[in-house]
Amino acid sequence: MLVPTAKLALALVVLATLAAGVAVGVALLTAPSLPDAPPTQPAMQPPKNVFGPDHETRPAAENRSSSHAPAQTSDSPLDWVSDRSTIELIGLASATGTLLGFVVATVVVTRTVRRRMRHRRTRVYERFEVRLSAHDEAAPEALAEAVEAIVGVVRERVDVRRREGQPWLAVEFHYAPARAGELEWSMCVVCEPRVVLQLDAALASAYPGIRLGYDFVAEPQPVEGELRRPAHVERLRKHKSFVFALGRGRIDRPGEAAGGAPLVELIAQAQAAAGAPSTVRLTLTPALHAVERLATSLARGEANRAAREERWGATEAGLRAPQRRSELEMTQPSQNRSLCWFELTIGSDDAAACKAITAAVQSLRGGNRLHRRIVDLRPERTRDRFVSGEPPLLPLTPIAGLRTLLSSTEIATLIELPTARMRGVPVRRLMLPRLPAPPDVLRADGALHEPPIDREPFDPEKVVPTNAQESAR
Repeated sequence: MLVPTAKLALALVVLATLAAGVAVGVALLTAPSLPDAPPTQPAMQPPKNVFGPDHETRPAAENRSSSHAPAQTSDSPLDWVSDRSTIELIGLASATGTLLGFVVATVVVTRTVRRRMRHRRTRVYERFEVRLSAHDEAAPEALAEAVEAIVGVVRERVDVRRREGQPWLAVEFHYAPARAGELEWSMCVVCEPRVVLQLDAALASAYPGIRLGYDFVAEPQPVEGELRRPAHVERLRKHKSFVFALGRGRIDRPGEAAGGAPLVELIAQAQAAAGAPSTVRLTLTPALHAVERLATSLARGEANRAAREERWGATEAGLRAPQRRSELEMTQPSQNRSLCWFELTIGSDDAAACKAITAAVQSLRGGNRLHRRIVDLRPERTRDRFVSGEPPLLPLTPIAGLRTLLSSTEIATLIELPTARMRGVPVRRLMLPRLPAPPDVLRADGALHEPPIDREPFDPEKVVPTNAQESAR
């Protein structure tokens, strides 16, 4: 997140160093000369008297006059420069330029960080409920493309991101009391209100029947109320490098993917089975494009490492070749995909419920798996941050490394909606399909008008019966 600022600071340091070097050189050439320090003369030793005590050696008159004469100063501006060597001048210019560049870079970085922190505190986020339908099934490719569109909507331009920071997006699964007071499962999206319609359109491309924040009229309304501060919070990250993707493993039949219920359905069933209010949140912050290039480089390094193992360890490569081949296949979903910093948190007042939901989340295994963070240096701060939903200030931590990155394919696996076959979970669904009106339909302009009266009112006494009606009578 801070890479553009670091690049800008480095460029400012280099430019300031060059400018300071030129300025110091010009100043040294045009500055008045400094007075020279008086030369240090060795102490005069009286000469030996070889002619006896009667003959004393006395300094010559010119020597006496020159020894008491004041030091002469030169008015030439180049004397002080000429007394210094080239190495001293270069060192002085470099030190001055580096110091000036460091000061300029510090000021720029400080102002940028303060501006981004101010926007981070003042940015408004709302929670919108996802209205599920009775036909929530989509192909994995269509869902991955929808997630790509969602990441593109949330991601800001580089210049806006450098000044104001990058907004985030969160997907939440709640098992909490509903309007009637009973526990009910629901799914929400936390985002800025200005992008909710675009997110709704992106989700509708994969799930045509769902609606984001509304039932029938396209006016999304946020959910009222705030989350309670949970007593227990679990945080999860990847167990291995982010290059190895999360996903479903293979079954015994080669070339056929393992089926089963979506992960969200397993999470919902675990929340309902625990019987206590709980919340599972997946917070996403789009990463820079440089991180995507890093993913390609790391995947190439894994392939080279596998090739070296097959060449050097011939006896061992025969046993490990299928495993390495499977691992390299699991690095492909992360390539040429958008990457997001993520934080998966589980909050509840019941510790047993947190443990059961964590076990359901960790059931997703493939080339990588989700790992529970054991050490939390600031648990109180983590519980406070769970209420607001803000991601960490620095997603890249020294301990976790790059294990907090998800590709769009992995995000699609984590947020795949539960099907209508889900049992044992109280959830509301809209049975009316989402059918857009044809373009040629007449639409109201917002005002009601009475139809024009172009004929006389109907009078039943003036109706003249026809011949067919008279014959029937």
